[in-house]
Amino acid sequence: MSANIEYVIYLSSLGLGSRHSEDYGYWTGRDYVHDGELFPCTESKITQNTKIYHSKKTADRGLKCALERPYEYVTCGEVRIKD
Repeated sequence: MSANIEYVIYLSSLGLGSRHSEDYGYWTGRDYVHDGELFPCTESKITQNTKIYHSKKTADRGLKCALERPYEYVTCGEVRIKD
């Protein structure tokens, strides 16, 4: 019997240079507005708030959607296996 693999999305802005280069973290699937800018709700580690995907294909679609959102500083992300 194979184990159920779960996936999460990790967002960052590593491609923007030193001024805004930072890891955002594990995406909760939500966002918020601060001073008129849209930001993803993320956490530095996987918690009960982290959006969990039960297939790689769904997680890949979630990542694509996250990167298409008008987040000011998020430029990249990756699907990771939940530990």
